[in-house]
Amino acid sequence: MIRFESMKVYTESFELVIPISYGSTEIIETGKWGFQKPETIFMTAPCEEACPAGNPIARFIYLAGDGQYGTALETILKENPFPGVCGRVCFHPCESGCNRNQYDDAVSINALERYVFDATVDRSPELHPVPNSDPKKIAIVGAGPAGLSCAYFLALMGHKVTLFEARQEPGGVLRWGIPEYRLPKPVLKKEIGRILGLGIEIKSGTETGGRS
Repeated sequence: MIRFESMKVYTESFELVIPISYGSTEIIETGKWGFQKPETIFMTAPCEEACPAGNPIARFIYLAGDGQYGTALETILKENPFPGVCGRVCFHPCESGCNRNQYDDAVSINALERYVFDATVDRSPELHPVPNSDPKKIAIVGAGPAGLSCAYFLALMGHKVTLFEARQEPGGVLRWGIPEYRLPKPVLKKEIGRILGLGIEIKSGTETGGRS
């Protein structure tokens, strides 16, 4: 039983309890760090560091794990305009850098990226270019993966982009170099449609420059 008398704490079998230290803190050197506060430092995950496209891997996997597939897709699209393509044909070096390798096997990042795309294939995320008070008119030669990616990010920055493609269809190696069983044409069409939907003009069947 504990009873209180004159703001002092007594017990039936113990002495008065008072918050006083009778020793020195020198032995644990608290004078050097006792005033410091915890600090959070965000660092790049090794899987993301190994990703050529710079996908925000940890973030999109967390969102997908929470069932927020639309938000997960939008998160990927901030860095990579081709989640459906990469989820099928990428050689996923990110999995070699996965921390999970230290315990058993890497997280199936590539399969998760593909799943996020497939789970949202009937939804079109709203991509909003940032306001630009001085938009530039930019011409890009070639509507392959590099030209389309360049146009995508420039359009998101609020610039006016025109793509010039010698063939009748855009896509480059994605369309002409990867077989259908690895990259179905409807997936590629969906990806390219999202990019061109940003207001990018494309002039197919148009060659630029002269021939020597």
